[in-house]
Amino acid sequence: MYRFYFKRPLDFLLALVAFIVLMPVIMMVFLSLIIMNSGLPIFTQLRPGLNEQIFRLYKFKTMNDKVD
Repeated sequence: MYRFYFKRPLDFLLALVAFIVLMPVIMMVFLSLIIMNSGLPIFTQLRPGLNEQIFRLYKFKTMNDKVD
């Protein structure tokens, strides 16, 4: 009964609360990466997912493009 009626709404509610609580931290990281990387704070990768379907993954760009 839990799995069919309560799990999805509970998962959604917990994810929404976590998103709202962590939004200030996410925005601070986003803004600091804009400053440190001269613009591009997010990059994308194509990865295989369920049943070998390709999906686009968005990640914070924490490494810079500068060469030693």
